[in-house]
Amino acid sequence: MQKTKLEVPFHPVYPSPLGLVVAVDEGGKPNVMTASDIMNVNLRSPAIVAISLSRQAYTHSLITKAQEFTINFPTSSILEKVDLVGSSSGKSGVDKFEKYGLTATSASEINTPIIKECPMNLECKVISATDAGRHTLFIAEVLAMHVDADKLGENEEMLIEKMDGILFAECQYFKIGEKLGDMYFAVGGKRPR
Repeated sequence: MQKTKLEVPFHPVYPSPLGLVVAVDEGGKPNVMTASDIMNVNLRSPAIVAISLSRQAYTHSLITKAQEFTINFPTSSILEKVDLVGSSSGKSGVDKFEKYGLTATSASEINTPIIKECPMNLECKVISATDAGRHTLFIAEVLAMHVDADKLGENEEMLIEKMDGILFAECQYFKIGEKLGDMYFAVGGKRPR
């Protein structure tokens, strides 16, 4: 097959797991955003992950101040809520937990809550932040990992077929082998301004 050189690469690593990232303001009010640039950095002892956020994102400023966040992996059953969260900004003061019907639950190691509706949650403490183009790469140690008990096997391995996770590529949502929808479908298919 003949190759076509793309002059402007966009989101070149695909698909990415989709997550809901939560951070809190100085008063402890949580904000949630949809993020697709989530990656493993070190698998264990300690587990280290990274997220890449635009410096213009409200959550970016919250993480920079608090130096902690949670990553919550949603299921396809709440995809519309995930898309709606990603279609609005917390800068306006809107409580996206209340507006979109998500439940903030206390974390065990940090002050930032996890999301009850997500079957897997990571409590993260920032260990470094590096400028990367228009984004910042936040590298964080996973202080605690929570998984719904019915999504675990006998040896506490995750049963991926039961996780019902969401993947992201080319501004579209997917399950393994199945497209779920296009980005911003919950707001009429147009990027909000």
